Amino acid sequence: MRRLFKKIGRTKLLAFIGIAAVLGVFLFVMLSGGGSKTLHERAMANIAEARFYMMQAQTEDLRVQFFSGIREQNYQMDGVADTSTVPFALINVEPRGINLIDIQEITGTIQIGDAEPVEITLERNQFGRNFGYDLGKLVEAGTEIVFTFDEHPFELAQAMPTDAITWEKALGIGVEHFKSELTAEGVASFESYVKIITDRESLAAFWFVQFVTNTGNNHFIVINIDGQLIQGRQ
Repeated sequence: MRRLFKKIGRTKLLAFIGIAAVLGVFLFVMLSGGGSKTLHERAMANIAEARFYMMQAQTEDLRVQFFSGIREQNYQMDGVADTSTVPFALINVEPRGINLIDIQEITGTIQIGDAEPVEITLERNQFGRNFGYDLGKLVEAGTEIVFTFDEHPFELAQAMPTDAITWEKALGIGVEHFKSELTAEGVASFESYVKIITDRESLAAFWFVQFVTNTGNNHFIVINIDGQLIQGRQ
């Protein structure tokens, strides 16, 4: 009887070792690429900043822009994306025909949708001439935005038409363009940035996709609203 128990115990032990070995092989395959994320999935998971859309308006004196999206909580262009992101809704005011060089902040009101107008104070960018304020929340695309400054209301309009490619599509185009650079030897991680830039005169908008790797390399490309590449740098 004791020999039988020993035999059964030994059989269970061998079965357990066999299962563990199979699981070990499975995990190795998963981690070594068999079940790993695609490059585009990695880019989506490593978002350092993504601006989903932009609204804008301007006069001879001021240019007003509004962005909403997500960014990493600890914002640093170091090639390693923060695992936690926060929403933002940034309003940006840039002087055009007036001189605000000696002013450190401006005050205006912003109305989002049907909500009551809220007074906000925009602080000067220490590295530029623009003023900005972050509402710290996500504002859905298509929401009516009105910014009033010095008794002048700016009714902001979408910078891109409704048939423009999305920010996710722009990111995918950027990933495909820089595929070899993002998988080069030594590149263990990278951060993804999707922004919107505009022409100063025509107000035409373009997607700006950027990748910063842990090796210190900076790759960016400008993409038209129809998905065509315009320019880039490696």
